[in-house]
Amino acid sequence: MKAIRQTTTAGLTMVEVMITIGLVAVLCSISMLIVGKTKGRVELAKFEQDVTAVNSAAKLFVYNGGSFDGLSDAQEILDRMKSAHTHAARQQFVGISGAMIDKRLVAKSVTGDQADYAAVWDAATKQFVIQKDAQNGIARFDLDESLAEVEFAAHTGNASIMEYDDKPGWVWKYEEKPPTFAEGPTVFPTSETPDTAPPPQPVLLIVPRIVLSSLAFSNSTPEITVTINNPNASSSSTIVYSIVPAGDAHGPASTWGVYGGPLPTQSASYPDGFEVVAYAKSIDAAFLDSGTAAATTTTDFFGSPTVGNVLFVVDASSSMGDSFGSMTRFDATIIELVSAIRGLPGNIKFNVALFDQGIHWTDGTFKLHPANQLFKDRLISQVEKLSYDRGTNYSAALSLPTMYNPIPDQVILLSDGEPNNNSFLNELAKLVELGVRVDTIGLNSSGNGRAVLQLIADETGGKINLVN
Repeated sequence: MKAIRQTTTAGLTMVEVMITIGLVAVLCSISMLIVGKTKGRVELAKFEQDVTAVNSAAKLFVYNGGSFDGLSDAQEILDRMKSAHTHAARQQFVGISGAMIDKRLVAKSVTGDQADYAAVWDAATKQFVIQKDAQNGIARFDLDESLAEVEFAAHTGNASIMEYDDKPGWVWKYEEKPPTFAEGPTVFPTSETPDTAPPPQPVLLIVPRIVLSSLAFSNSTPEITVTINNPNASSSSTIVYSIVPAGDAHGPASTWGVYGGPLPTQSASYPDGFEVVAYAKSIDAAFLDSGTAAATTTTDFFGSPTVGNVLFVVDASSSMGDSFGSMTRFDATIIELVSAIRGLPGNIKFNVALFDQGIHWTDGTFKLHPANQLFKDRLISQVEKLSYDRGTNYSAALSLPTMYNPIPDQVILLSDGEPNNNSFLNELAKLVELGVRVDTIGLNSSGNGRAVLQLIADETGGKINLVN
């Protein structure tokens, strides 16, 4: 098969430049609205996750003797959680006595008259809450690398429920008193005994975050590094993990390994990919084990990795009969498509559709099928018999995803040409509203074709991949 490589955009002729400028001018009016709406939803979701993580750290800080009394400024509150117990207090305190958050964490305040949302400190509940249309508060959290080596002032902290003994003998401090006996008859009180506060409940640890250096093995990516981040204090937990080939079952948690640093994995060891799972295991009675995080490698189509339930939408216009190395563009596409289907992980759903001047071919079900061997073989046997026709109707191509059940998380759109007209903009807006990601592949495409594919990818949060 012809070697595939990504290329940069070649120079355009004057005619191509003028056509491209005209096309961009037509699309510009709606693209800004679409991008702004999609970007805003993503930024708010990330901000909500950041606030949840900071509030979890604040809860642990208070539970382990910390206090926010007298503080109202957001940065002062964050800096307080970066401080550890004093050396003297640490000798007696039972629990977490170190910093609760990264020293680099800083709060960026709202600038201007008003923000769509911001986090403000609630002294009563000792947590940050998100308010809409805020005039002050935290607009976002950032990392300031200059604070990595800063030592924040230590605090004494409140006493823990139990303390270590400062004298030789017993581990725990207690006071020994001789028993006393009252003279005369024993008298039992008849008044009501006040309720006593129950002991604090163990805190659930935060789920770790798994990061893969690449989503799929390929000829250019034979190694994928697995990194697992523990958002909890090191004194509270350790990370245990398991990696198995895609489709295999994980063994009992008692057989999992202890994470000690980045884990390199080779495609030779996992030819069909792998799945990694991990959780934070408590090493302190004040905490409970976290839930389990998981990450799975996937396959790719001409270098574009699949992400979740996927629909492959392929150009079947007459220009796909042009040469591509020793074969036609269409034949090369089918070979690559078959390879991508075979490598799909079994925990997703998929299907394939082709377009030309209209909808060229579907399997007739308009359903996303489980990526098991039955449906993989069925779809492969069908697409290997297909041929191309004429026309490049992007309106038909982008209308396909909304016909399927369930609607795909991702569409991978491959084309070698440019659209017949601009009527596809309505279909594009629907996909943006539904949150469907469209990754585009330009196969020997022209300057105008590349410009349109770039627009489609940008509007939906996808990526463009140029293949020559």
